[in-house]
Amino acid sequence: MEYLPRKIEEKLDKWMTRKEVIIIKGPRQAGKTTMLHRLREKFGGSYVTLEDPDELETFEKFPKSFLERHLQGKFLYIDEAQRARDAGKIAKLLYDLYSDRVKLVLTGSGSFDIKVEIGRWLVGRGVYFELLPLSYEEFVMWNAQELYKIFTQRLEALKQFLELGKQPSFDDPFRREFEDLLKEYMLYGGFPAIVKEKQTKEDLLKSL
Repeated sequence: MEYLPRKIEEKLDKWMTRKEVIIIKGPRQAGKTTMLHRLREKFGGSYVTLEDPDELETFEKFPKSFLERHLQGKFLYIDEAQRARDAGKIAKLLYDLYSDRVKLVLTGSGSFDIKVEIGRWLVGRGVYFELLPLSYEEFVMWNAQELYKIFTQRLEALKQFLELGKQPSFDDPFRREFEDLLKEYMLYGGFPAIVKEKQTKEDLLKSL
């Protein structure tokens, strides 16, 4: 399936060269797993999901063996970290022992409060990002790339108005197209799987 970019990527990329643990939190189906695979494509490394019960058990009981087994290159992406007991404590141990060899990138979802459960162990060692469903800007970028440039121009005009008082032009021949996109966004929301599957949106929405 074609990968479509997210606005958060630019921020994540800047932190990939630092040693701090990256923690990405957000609701299910917001695109966290896809984001990990995207980072892996760009930076290399290994991907592991703790939805696999064998991987989860090894991570909890033998974290050093877990890391050594999966260490391929500089980066290790651990999906669904909320499934592990003491995930923050284990991440701190791995950071303290291996931060010169590996960069950890974790995700967490559901009701798991990353900043509480992991954050207290990674003070000064971790940086947090929240990956939400698509914003309206991303929705336009995904659905109407030919209109996205116009959309960004409108955003810049609004920014200049707010910062400088420069009155934007309201003569917009694409107003109806943007209104139609907004109605679709408000109806179906911004979960990536739903946005991509135009023919089955209602069924996918019910399954979330």
